[in-house]
Amino acid sequence: MIPLLIAAGVGAAASAASTTTTIATVPTGPGEAAPSSLTGAVNPTGPLAELTAANIKLALGSTQTITTTASGASQHGFEDLKAGGEIYLPEYQLGFEGYTLDSLNHQMPVRLFVYRANFVLNGALSFAKKAAAGIPLQVQALADTGKTAGQQLINFQRVTAWQTS
Repeated sequence: MIPLLIAAGVGAAASAASTTTTIATVPTGPGEAAPSSLTGAVNPTGPLAELTAANIKLALGSTQTITTTASGASQHGFEDLKAGGEIYLPEYQLGFEGYTLDSLNHQMPVRLFVYRANFVLNGALSFAKKAAAGIPLQVQALADTGKTAGQQLINFQRVTAWQTS
């Protein structure tokens, strides 16, 4: 599985030192099919890990408040988010990380860092009995003009040899 990591910082103030939180996983291990939608280097797509009000708020770039209602004698507890129609789309720093296996079954890290990006919803919500519900999401990379020309979108790293000691 590839965890989708997102920097806690938003906008220009976000830095490489920002704390990251896993918000999605993408199948990549033996017997798992990697979605073809992850083949794009600057517009990867995939589902958010959990269908929650916080993740929907993140995907929409919403500044609205999530209201949580506790359960009671005749009422279930629930989250409530009313959102949409906002014109500001926040920017994030993103990192995708996974691994491939070498001939000795060492896990060889593969990483893709996106310097500046925003999210857009990309498809219908899906529900299945044997699969986690997710929010379809597309990452749109934006040029970081503070970086060297020709190196403004992404940084890709793939470990090709296991350490020698």
